[in-house]
Amino acid sequence: MKPPYPDESIETYELVHSVQNDVNLISDFVSSLPRMPVTVLEFAAGTGRLTLPLAEAGFSITALDLSPTMLEILQRRTRGYDVSTACGDFRNELVHGIFDLCVIVTNTLFMVPGWKEQQRVLSQAANCTADNGYLILETYDPRIYLDQPETFSLSVPLTEQHLLTDTAFVDHVAEKVTLIRTVTGPENQSFYTETSHWLAPRELDILASSVGFELLERYEDLAKNPYVTQSKNLVSVYQKTCQGEER
Repeated sequence: MKPPYPDESIETYELVHSVQNDVNLISDFVSSLPRMPVTVLEFAAGTGRLTLPLAEAGFSITALDLSPTMLEILQRRTRGYDVSTACGDFRNELVHGIFDLCVIVTNTLFMVPGWKEQQRVLSQAANCTADNGYLILETYDPRIYLDQPETFSLSVPLTEQHLLTDTAFVDHVAEKVTLIRTVTGPENQSFYTETSHWLAPRELDILASSVGFELLERYEDLAKNPYVTQSKNLVSVYQKTCQGEER
């Protein structure tokens, strides 16, 4: 699997995600788990947008990503904190330790094509999670695309000078969506492409259960707003069962 974001798109990627409030919420969310973790394994950590606030809160982080360039940026930003990194395809074994918590957020699981490969990711998480440890899994709710036409566009401002336009190509049969994410600024225009393969919440739970995780809590967001019919996003907290073996 190649890095989903080429080096020339990293600045655009960071600008797109800079408007999300999860940076301000992730540490409190993790700290509120029934047993507060100490060691955290973060999948697709990118440039450290969430790694840094977790490290600042005192957690010991191991950050995984496909992009060596992104991990270099992460290492610079988290210098002086208890943060280590591993570069490679997280469908495969990249680390050998056991962690209190695995974090797979920002739709990362959906960026992996097909449920069998998604199961491989969750299996790697289970192999690295202590018995009774936790998995935080954040995804969009596929209902946001089910009533949409095959092609549509949506624009939102990122800053006073930057506009994000998402052009979506929805494949309802294959249950996937491709987004062309274009950022227009005062001097240039840049873009990158994301393809995601969605699962319904119940399918997520079945897949997680197949590798030893059972649903503990589910919210709309990291602020712990209730997950309801109108929710566009879901944050699922799973706990690893003691047997924890793929079934």
